[in-house]
Amino acid sequence: MTQEKQIEEWVRKYEKSQREVTVFEAQLMKALEDMEPMKRCKGELEKQLKNMEKEKEDLQTKLNTAEFLNTQYEMRIAGLEATKYSKEEAGADGKKKLTQLETRIKQQSTRINKLQNESKALKMDAVKSTRKEKRLENRLKRTEVW
Repeated sequence: MTQEKQIEEWVRKYEKSQREVTVFEAQLMKALEDMEPMKRCKGELEKQLKNMEKEKEDLQTKLNTAEFLNTQYEMRIAGLEATKYSKEEAGADGKKKLTQLETRIKQQSTRINKLQNESKALKMDAVKSTRKEKRLENRLKRTEVW
């Protein structure tokens, strides 16, 4: 009789274990289903981050180019101003050329101002991109925690 009780006890334990396994399997399946949207969101965020990094690189390249052109124009203006002063000393014939140079200097100054404004705008875009990239990285980190 004790052997029958022992067998019954084992059968109860086995059935209990089977019920627990069924519950755990259901919980596991639910957890896996809940993870799918997070995986898709993570993929989308990684894609956005990659695009933002490329955009940041493009903006940085444009900014560097604008700053280089700005420097070139400033050097050109300095050269034109030096030429302007030497032309003033040349006399009456130099006045016509001086007027032309002044016009060119004004044009160059206008271009420099425009380039400086574009440079400022590019810097602001780069800052905005950096901020957006940081926000995306933070969101990505939060999704990886899940």
